[in-house]
Amino acid sequence: MRNLLLVTLLLAALAVLLYFSLRTEPAPDAGGTPGAPTTAASSATEPATDASALATAPSAQASERAEPAPERTLAPNEEGPSFTARGRVVDERSAPVAGARIRLHSVGGAWAPGRKLPVETVRGYAIETLSATSDAAGRFTLAGPVPTSDWVSLSVEATAYLGLAGRDFGPAGGRNQPRLVAGDNDLGDLALAITGAARGASSPRTARRSRRRRCGSKVTSPAGAAS
Repeated sequence: MRNLLLVTLLLAALAVLLYFSLRTEPAPDAGGTPGAPTTAASSATEPATDASALATAPSAQASERAEPAPERTLAPNEEGPSFTARGRVVDERSAPVAGARIRLHSVGGAWAPGRKLPVETVRGYAIETLSATSDAAGRFTLAGPVPTSDWVSLSVEATAYLGLAGRDFGPAGGRNQPRLVAGDNDLGDLALAITGAARGASSPRTARRSRRRRCGSKVTSPAGAAS
């Protein structure tokens, strides 16, 4: 009888322990693992949010790059990129020409937006131009703001016994010439053709005498001697 009582008490104690152990076990999460903390499910959603943000970031950056930058116009007194153009004026025998006038100007448009050049009167016309005069060695240097015009023209003019020289820069008119760029531009030698007395021809006075001789006329000197 005593043994039966002990077995009954032991079974009752086991039943109580099993009851309380079942009550304290956490209920399983929906779609999760039984017994897993609820914070694990919330943290599991965070990487997905970060991934979506990373996926949209490149497209936003691409749209920003696709927008063209607005064209910037310099104010009249605002500094911008500058250039220098240097070279040497020579005759066709490669002798340096001193005192030649070199001019650089835009044709058919502004030199650059917001940039003004000095105004010079050339053959009765007022034009915006950069100008310089060659030194004893024939060398010259022009400096100013970088031109954006599609046609920039360089002209060289010396004495009456030397011809003219010129050069174009830019793609206008199908010329497709190199542009003047920021920094140093070496133009090399600009050769002028020799004309008139500089080539050994007659002066205007002796030229008239030559024409008279070719026509059969007799030319006398001021002293009356026949020539």
